[in-house]
Amino acid sequence: MKSLKAGRVKLYDANPETLNALSGTKLQVSIMVPNQEISKISSNQSLADQWVQNNVVPFYPATMIRFLLVGNEILSYFTDQDKQTWLDLVPAMYRIRSALRSHNIRKIKVGTPLAMDVLQSSFPPSSGTFRNDISSVVMEPLLRFLSQSQSFFFLDAYPYFPWSASPGDISLDYALFRDGNFTYTDPGSRLTYTNLFDQMLDSVNFAMTRLGFSDIGLAISETGWPTAGDIEQIGANIYNAATYNRNLIRRMTAKAPIGTPARPRTVIPTFIFSLYNENQKGGAGTERNWGLLYPDGTKVYDVDLSGKQPDYTYKSLPEPMNNKPYKGNIWCVVNNEVIRSNVSDLRSAMMYACSQGNGTCDALEAGKECSEGASLGLSVSYAFSSYWAKFRSSGVNCFFNGLAVQTTRDPNEHISSRIGINYGQLGNNLPSPSKSVQLLKSLKANRVKIYDANPEILKSLSGTKIQVSIMVSNQEISNISSNQTLADKWVQINVVPFYLETMIRFLLVGNEILSQNSDQDKQTWLDLVPAMYRIKQALRSHNILKIKVGTPLAMDVLQSSFPPSSGTFRSDISQPVVKPLLRFLNRTRSFFFLDAYPYFPWLASPSDISLDYALFRGNITYTDPGSNLTYTNLFDQMLDSVNFAITRLGFSDIRLVIAETGWPTAGYVEEIGANIYNAATYNRNLIRRMTSKPQIGTPARPGIVIPTFIFSLYNENQKGGPGTERHWGLLYPNGTNVYHADLSGKQLEYDYKSLPAPTNNKPYKGKIWCVVNNEVIKSNTSELRSAIDYACGQGNGTCDALQPGKECRKVVSLELRASYVFSSYWAKFRSVGGTCYFNGLAVQTTTDPNADISSRIGVDYGQLGNNLPSPSRSVQLLKSLKAGRVKIYDANPKILKSLSGTKIQVSIMVPNQEISNISSSQTLADKWVQTNVVPFYPETMIRFLLVGNEILSYYSDQDKQTWFNLVPAMYRIRQALRSHNIHKIKVGTPLAMDVLQSSFPPSNGTFRDDISRLVMEPLLRFLHRTRSYFFLDAYPYFPWLANPGDISLDYALFTGGNITYIDSGSNLTYTNLLDQMLDSVNFAMTRLGFPGIRLVIAETGWPTVGDVEQIGANIYNAAVYNRHLIRIMTSKPPIGTPARPGIVIPTFIFSLYNENQKGGQETERHWGLLYPNGTNVYEVDLSGKQLEYDYKLLPAPTNNKPNNYLYHGKIWCVVKNEFIRSNNSDLRSAMAYACSQGNGTCDALQPGKECGEVLSFELRVSYSFSSYWAKFRRLGGTCYFEGLAVQTTTDPSKLSSLSFLLDTNY
Repeated sequence: MKSLKAGRVKLYDANPETLNALSGTKLQVSIMVPNQEISKISSNQSLADQWVQNNVVPFYPATMIRFLLVGNEILSYFTDQDKQTWLDLVPAMYRIRSALRSHNIRKIKVGTPLAMDVLQSSFPPSSGTFRNDISSVVMEPLLRFLSQSQSFFFLDAYPYFPWSASPGDISLDYALFRDGNFTYTDPGSRLTYTNLFDQMLDSVNFAMTRLGFSDIGLAISETGWPTAGDIEQIGANIYNAATYNRNLIRRMTAKAPIGTPARPRTVIPTFIFSLYNENQKGGAGTERNWGLLYPDGTKVYDVDLSGKQPDYTYKSLPEPMNNKPYKGNIWCVVNNEVIRSNVSDLRSAMMYACSQGNGTCDALEAGKECSEGASLGLSVSYAFSSYWAKFRSSGVNCFFNGLAVQTTRDPNEHISSRIGINYGQLGNNLPSPSKSVQLLKSLKANRVKIYDANPEILKSLSGTKIQVSIMVSNQEISNISSNQTLADKWVQINVVPFYLETMIRFLLVGNEILSQNSDQDKQTWLDLVPAMYRIKQALRSHNILKIKVGTPLAMDVLQSSFPPSSGTFRSDISQPVVKPLLRFLNRTRSFFFLDAYPYFPWLASPSDISLDYALFRGNITYTDPGSNLTYTNLFDQMLDSVNFAITRLGFSDIRLVIAETGWPTAGYVEEIGANIYNAATYNRNLIRRMTSKPQIGTPARPGIVIPTFIFSLYNENQKGGPGTERHWGLLYPNGTNVYHADLSGKQLEYDYKSLPAPTNNKPYKGKIWCVVNNEVIKSNTSELRSAIDYACGQGNGTCDALQPGKECRKVVSLELRASYVFSSYWAKFRSVGGTCYFNGLAVQTTTDPNADISSRIGVDYGQLGNNLPSPSRSVQLLKSLKAGRVKIYDANPKILKSLSGTKIQVSIMVPNQEISNISSSQTLADKWVQTNVVPFYPETMIRFLLVGNEILSYYSDQDKQTWFNLVPAMYRIRQALRSHNIHKIKVGTPLAMDVLQSSFPPSNGTFRDDISRLVMEPLLRFLHRTRSYFFLDAYPYFPWLANPGDISLDYALFTGGNITYIDSGSNLTYTNLLDQMLDSVNFAMTRLGFPGIRLVIAETGWPTVGDVEQIGANIYNAAVYNRHLIRIMTSKPPIGTPARPGIVIPTFIFSLYNENQKGGQETERHWGLLYPNGTNVYEVDLSGKQLEYDYKLLPAPTNNKPNNYLYHGKIWCVVKNEFIRSNNSDLRSAMAYACSQGNGTCDALQPGKECGEVLSFELRVSYSFSSYWAKFRRLGGTCYFEGLAVQTTTDPSKLSSLSFLLDTNY
C-alpha cells in the first residue's frame, strides 16, 4: 500500500493482524462491523462496548482508525431477516458511537456503506430519490444520525455497471472521465455533467436534499473498474481500468477540489476497490478482477494513488479487446483452475444442474451421443453449458460456486492449451508402445502425434485421455488424391478400429511435403489438398466428425518472414497449393499445422539474434515497422509471419497448431547452443507460455489458444542428418529424463533440479575431425568397410597415407583406419557439401585423433602413508617428474584443488564400497558427481573417473554381488556427468591380470568363466559405446617372480636384446613380457567381440625393496624397467603391441611415493619413485626425453640371483627395531592376535614352559611373530603385523635360550 502511495485503507472487518501491521503508519484506516452483528448490537450496549473494546481500543491511536462502518450495503439485501436488520442499522450505529465516546474516542466517524440501489430514481440526477421501502423508515433516521455526528454518507459508486448495462446509450468515454465532446445537461437542475461518476454522486446528493439533509458530505467507500470478467461483461479490461482509476485519482486529488456540479469545490474522500484480485469471491467474473495488484504483489497496471505521476510516465497499456458486445456463441464449462481439487464438488454441481430437468443432461444418459468416452471434466462442462443455455433467460449465471467459467471456444472442438508431444520411432532401442504411453502420462502430456498410424501405439493409447494425431505418409498422398476407395480403405484400417476408444483428434496428410523439391514431390504438392478432401469424406462416411484433417508445413513455405508483417508464401506454392489448402482448412474449421523451430534461425545468425530472445528470456523487444506490433521473442515472430501470410491470402480466421517445436540437447560441434540447459529453458518457457491462463496468443492474434506439440518424446538414434537430429528428446531411450519438463505447465521453475551450465553457446573456432561413431562400429563392420571404400573412391588423395610404404600403413585397427579415412574425406570435400555422417557411422570431434591419447606418462598417487608430503607439495613434485597424468584412489578435495590450473590430467575413483549403492540410485550417482567432480571441473583437468579398483579380484559373496553392480554403477556415473554436460571425462574401472582364465600364449587370452558373460561382456559393451578404455593393472614383476627360471629377467625388463617369443596361435613375435600381458587382454576382448577397445595401463612398475624371498625387488631393476617403459610408451610414432601396432597406450606408473602403511608383503611398501621426503628413490624423467647416459649410475642389484633364483636359507619374522619403544600397545595387540590363532603358536611363552620368564618383551613378541608365520604362512599368513614385523636371515635364537620356530619348508 505504501508503494501505491495510498493515503487510506478500508477493511471489511477489524482483522487484528492487519491493524497491527498498520500501526505507526500514516495510513488512515476504516474498519467494519459485520452485517450479522448489527441486530445484536442494536439492542445491547454491552455488546457494542465489547466490540469497540476488542476491535478499536487495542489499536487506537497507534493505528489511525478514522472510520468505523456498521455493516456493508445492508440495504441491498431483501430477505425478511435482512429487512429487520434495516431497522436495526441506525440504533446499532448510535450504540457503536456511544461505545467510542465512552473511551473518549471522538475522531472516528461512524457510518455505513450503501450501494446505488438505495435510489428509486437516479436519472436525471436532479430526480434522485431514495426507495419508498426505506426512505422514511431507514434513510431519514440514518441521515439524521450522519448530520448530527458530522459523518459522511458512504457510497459505493461504480460507473462500470450502468455503462455495461447500456453501452449503446452511455458513451464509454463518458464513463471513463475521458476528454471528449460528450456532456449531459440535467433538465431539472440545468447542471451540466462531463462524466457518469458525477451524475451518480449527484443523484444521491439530490436524494439527501429531498429529505432535508443537504449538509451531509459524500465519501466514496468503493469505486473502480474491473480488469477482466465473463465474456458478456464487456469493457472489463486492463486498459479501461487503468484509464478510469488514473483519471479518478487525478480528479479527486486536484489541489483545488472539484466536487460535483451539485456540490462544487467539495472534497470527496475516496476508496478504490480493490487492493488485490480476490479469487474466492463469488458471482460474475468481474467480481474476482478489480484489484490494483495480483495476489503475488505485482501490479495489474501502474497507478500512483497520490495523483502526482504524470500520465505520460506510465508504461503503455494493452489495447482493450472487449469494449464492444460479443455477438458469438458462449459456453459455460468447467473452470480448469479448480477441477483437480474439487472432484466431489464437481459431481455435486453436475447433479444439481441435471436435477433441474428440462432435458438438461439427457445426452449424458446411457446410449446417448455423449455417454461414452467423456472425462468427468467434459461431462460436467456439458451439464453446465446445457443448464446455462436452458435457464440463462431466467437469471441463472455461469458460476456454480466458482467451478464454472464462460468460454467462446466451442468445447465440442476440444482445443486444449495443454501441451502435446511428438512420438517419433526412428530408433532401434526405444521402449515398447505400452511403456511409451506410461511415460507420456508421467510427462503429463495431453496430446501425442505419431508419424504413421501404428496399430500397436493406437491400441496402447486406448482408454487414455490423451488426444492423438495420426498421419498419412507422403508416399500415399498421390494415390489417395485420385481414388476415394483408397481414402476409405485408409480410414477403415487406420481409424475405425481404434476410434472412439483412442481419442484421435487430428489426421495429418503428409509431413512437410512442401519442403521437398524433386519433380515427383512437386506433383505431390498438387495432390495434397485433393487427398485431404478425400480423407475428410472418408471420415464423414463413418460419421466421424470430431477429427480435424490438416497437413504439417515447415517455415520454408514462406518467401518472406521478416518482419512478420511482410509474411508471404513462396510464389511457387502460394496460388496453386496454399490458397486451396487454406480454403479447405477454413471450410472444415481445421488448423494450419506449423513446424516452428527458433533454434534454426538463431543458429544461422547468432550474432544478429539474441539467444535470450530465442529462449523467451530477457527484456529484448522488436517492433515490427509494418504492423507496429512489439515482439518479445523469436517464436512469436515466426508464428505471426505465417499469420500475416495467411491473412494476405484472405483467410484471417484460420488458427495455428504448432505441430513441432523444441530445442536440441546435443549436436555436432558446429551446432552451437544445442545443450540441455538451452533445451530445458526453451521448452519450460514455451510450456508456461502456451498453458497460461488467460491465453497469450501472439501479438497479431492475442488471447488465442495455440495447441502445441513439442518435438520429441525420445532421442532417436536412427535419424539421419546432422548431430542435432538425434537429440531433440525429452527422454533417453531407456525412459529416463534428459531433463525434467512438466507438460501441464503447473510445475514452478524453482521446483526443477538445477541444470548443467551450457558450454557451447558461442561458435566453436577450433579444429574439428570426423571419426568413427563408436556406438555403431561393432555391429556395422561390413558397412564400415563399405564407407571406407566409398570415401577412398572419391580420389583427391583421400587415402594415400594408408597405401604401402606410407606413414599410416601399419594402422591395422579397422576403427582407426576408418577414422583416418572419414577425417581425410571430410577435410577435402566439406567445402563442396561433403558431410561427416556416413549413414550414422561417423561423428564429429574436437579431439585430435592424431593425439587422441597423450603419450605422456602418468603416476599413481597413493596416500597410504603417515609421512607423505602435502597435496600442494606433491603437485610440485609431480611437475618436477614431468608427469602428464596422475591417478588418485579417491576424490580427495585437497589434492583436486592443488591440481587446479595445472596441465596435469587427473583420474579419480569411486571407492569399491560405494559401487552397490550407486548402481541402484541415480540420485546417489548425481550426488557423487556433484560433490566430487563439479566443484573442481574443468579447472582441474579430470579426464578419467574410475568406478572401483580391481573389484573382480575379490571373491567374498558380498564382492561377487558387487561384480554385478559394477556396470550399472558406471552407467549411472556417466549419466550424472552428462546431466552436467560433462562429456570429456571417460568412465572406466581398473582390473588386474587375474580377470583372465588363460593368458599364455597371448592369442589364447580368455576371461574367467565366472565373469566372462555376466560381467565382462556388459562392461566391454559400456566401454565400446562410450569410447572409453580398458584400464589394466599389469606388473611383469609378478609373473617373472613366480617363474624366474622360465622367464628371463631381461625379457621382463625390456632389456632382452635378442630374446623373443613367437605366439604359435597368432604368429606374432614378442620382445618383452609387458606386451605379452597386454595382448592377452586384447585377444580376450576380441574373443568377446570387442576388438576396438583400447587399453590404458592403470598401474605398472617394479618394486625397489621386498621381503627376502621377493627377489629382483631392487632399485636397479625398478629404474631399468620404468625408464625403458617410459621410452617405449612415449616414442613417436607410437609402437603399440604386436596385436595392436601403432596404438598409443596411456600409462600410469605405480607409484609416486613409498607408502609405509600399505599391508601385505614388503614390496607393497616400495614401489615409489620418491621417498616420503620428496627425494628420488632413483632418477626418472616421465616425459621420456632424458637419455639413458644422462642418468646417474645405479646401485648394482644384489638379489637377482641369476644362478640360484630362490633363496634357500633360513628366514625368521621378528619385530622391526624402530617400533620397539614407541609402539608397545600395538606390539601387545599384535602378539595377542598371533597367540589367539591357536595351533600352539605361543605355547613356549606359557608359565612353566622353556621360555619361562627370561625373555625380554621384544624377544617374546618376535617369538610369537616367527611362530605364527611358520605355522600359518602356507595358509596366507604374512610377516607384516601392520608394519611392526620384518623378515630376517639372522637367527634371533642367538639372543636367547629359546629356539625360534621355522616353516618346515626351510
